[in-house]
Amino acid sequence: MFSDEEDLAEELSDIEDSEELVEKAPDNAEFHKLMQKRAQVEKRMNDVDELARQIKFAMELRRGMSDCYSNRTASFPIETNLELRRLASGSLLVLFSIRNNTSYDLIGWSFTASFVPAAADDSSSFSQSIALDSLAPGEEFSSELFAAQQRIRLPMIVHLRLAKCFNIAGEQKHILVELDREYLSLRDLIYPAKPTPQSAVNGDRSSVIGVSTCCSFSLGDCSNWKVSKTCKRTTSPYIY
Repeated sequence: MFSDEEDLAEELSDIEDSEELVEKAPDNAEFHKLMQKRAQVEKRMNDVDELARQIKFAMELRRGMSDCYSNRTASFPIETNLELRRLASGSLLVLFSIRNNTSYDLIGWSFTASFVPAAADDSSSFSQSIALDSLAPGEEFSSELFAAQQRIRLPMIVHLRLAKCFNIAGEQKHILVELDREYLSLRDLIYPAKPTPQSAVNGDRSSVIGVSTCCSFSLGDCSNWKVSKTCKRTTSPYIY
């Protein structure tokens, strides 16, 4: 995969052979030139090692997140949270957070959200991405995505992904890590609100959410028992 490793090893070997010649016939200019070349080769080797470590981590992260949900609930290498808010204009504001539960830094990754309508005959899907400069282990990154009203087709499925581009032997290779999928519907636009205090009228007002049912019985012979039901309507503390 890393074709430059053999070339780097040959260059480093040539430098070591040249150093033996320098010891026999010392020349300051030639010596400094060889040392600079050696430093450049070592830097390239360190860059290749770091690239290999990053690719290995990316593949392990991809394999870990592709495992079934029950197997990764204990660790959750990458934990995400999504919240939907509707603006007065009818557009949507999608608030999200991503937490790095791994032992590695997320450097140079991008967070991508793809919005796909649940209807099979609807092709109005779109994607948005945000660059993550660096996310250390245990840290959380929060941001928001804006979706215009004309692009919203609820219900929809949001695919969350991490993406990174690697330069391998002069070629650009992209690695995608599938995160969780979120299903968004009109139900996600319901927010609990504080009920407005109202004065009781004839004592026929209840603060209980929903409908209450009261039953009264006239005691006596079981065959003569009578049951009467009265219902009280109450206000619901939810805004639709």
